[in-house]
Amino acid sequence: MKRFMVSATLLLWVVAAQAVGVPELSLSRLTNDSDVVVVGQVVSVETGQTIVTWRDKQLPGRAYQTTVTVLRVIKGSAPSQFSLQYGIPLQRLGMRQVENGTRLLFLKRELNDTFAITSLYYASLPALESVASQKYSSPLDAVISEVGAVLTSSQSATDDKYRAAWAGASEERFTPYLKEGVDSIADPQLRATLIALLIGRGDISHVDEYPKLLTDFTAQGALRSNLLAAIRAMKHPATIPVISTLLKSSDVEVRRQAVQALQDNQSPKADLLLKASLQDSDLQVQLNAIHGLAKRHNVPGVTLGLQEFSDHHETYIRNFSKMSVSQTTNR
Repeated sequence: MKRFMVSATLLLWVVAAQAVGVPELSLSRLTNDSDVVVVGQVVSVETGQTIVTWRDKQLPGRAYQTTVTVLRVIKGSAPSQFSLQYGIPLQRLGMRQVENGTRLLFLKRELNDTFAITSLYYASLPALESVASQKYSSPLDAVISEVGAVLTSSQSATDDKYRAAWAGASEERFTPYLKEGVDSIADPQLRATLIALLIGRGDISHVDEYPKLLTDFTAQGALRSNLLAAIRAMKHPATIPVISTLLKSSDVEVRRQAVQALQDNQSPKADLLLKASLQDSDLQVQLNAIHGLAKRHNVPGVTLGLQEFSDHHETYIRNFSKMSVSQTTNR
C-alpha cells in the first residue's frame, strides 16, 4: 500500500497533486533520473513573476532563486555551494519550490556545470543536518537511509516525519525504518499511519493492534481511509483472528474491507468466515463475501453487481450458503 495519512497542510497539497495526475513519488526513479543528489542547507527566495512551461502550455508563475550549501553528496559531484533558478506555476498543479532548511535535493547537471531540479513535483525532501557516516552499496541505499533517518530521529518535526514516510512508502527497503518508527514515535496518528503502511506491504508485526486503531480513529479523514484500505492486504493466515474480530465490528465499512481481505487470505478458515458473512446485515458485505467465495473457488459470481445481487438476493445467498465443506477448503 502506497497511500497514507499526512498532516493537514501536506494533505491539501497531496489532494491537489492527485487531481492533476502528478506522478507517484518514487525514490528509485528520482535517484536514477538524477545526475546529482545532495543534502544541503537551503535558502529559497521568491524573485518575481515568470512564465512556466507545463505540458506544452505557457502558464504564469512565480520565479525562485535557491542557494544550496552542500553538506553531503549522495550521487555525482557538486561544488560546496551553488544556486538554482526556476519557476512554479501559480495554478495548483502539484509543483512546489525547494523549501528552506536542511533538504535532500535531486538534480540534473546542465551546460556550464549548472544544475536544474530533476522533478519540480518533488523539488526537495526533508533531511537531517548530520547523520552517521556509512558506506552504501548504491546511491539509492544512501537516499533511503537519509529519508529513514528523518522518520526515526527524535529531532525531526512531525510534518517532516510524515513526508519521510510518504517518500519511503514505495520502497520495500524502507520497511525497517517504518518498523523502527512504530516502536519509537509517540504521536498516535503518525504511529497508526506507519502501522497501516506496514500492513499494506504485508508486514503483520503489529496486526494485533488493528482493531483498537480502527476504534480509536473513527473520524472520517485520510488516516481513517488508509487504515481501512490496508485491511485488504491482510493475506497471511496469521491475520485470520484479527479479520474475524473486524467482521464483528459495528462499523459497516470495517466489515466490508475485512470481507475483501478474505478473498486472497491463504488460510482455509477464510472460506468459513466468508460463508458466515453471507448472513451479515449489510448487502455490500454479503456481496463481497460472494465475490470472495467465487474468486477462491473459480465459480461464477466474481463480477456480480450490486443491483443484480439485490434483484435475486435470496437465490444467490441460498446457492453460496450451500457450498459444501469440501468446496470451501481447497487452499
